[in-house]
Amino acid sequence: MARQMRILVESQSIPFLIPQNKMLKKNLGSVDRVVRVVAGALLLAFVFVGPQTPWGYLGLVPLVTGIVGFCPAYCPLGLSTCRVR
Repeated sequence: MARQMRILVESQSIPFLIPQNKMLKKNLGSVDRVVRVVAGALLLAFVFVGPQTPWGYLGLVPLVTGIVGFCPAYCPLGLSTCRVR
């Protein structure tokens, strides 16, 4: 806990504690990344086709996390779907 950095999410003003050594370290495996990109793209498609609802913009979250390979929600939970080397 000594090496933790307080990050403030400006949009919601909620402080998150993420260990500094885990900051943006890849924590998504290849299968998890592919599933997130596909699911994000499908959700984002709802903005333009089908029901044309703005709720489809929620697809940006899994799309971006899948492309980057880092999920900030996994850090506090200590989860990782990457292979152990």
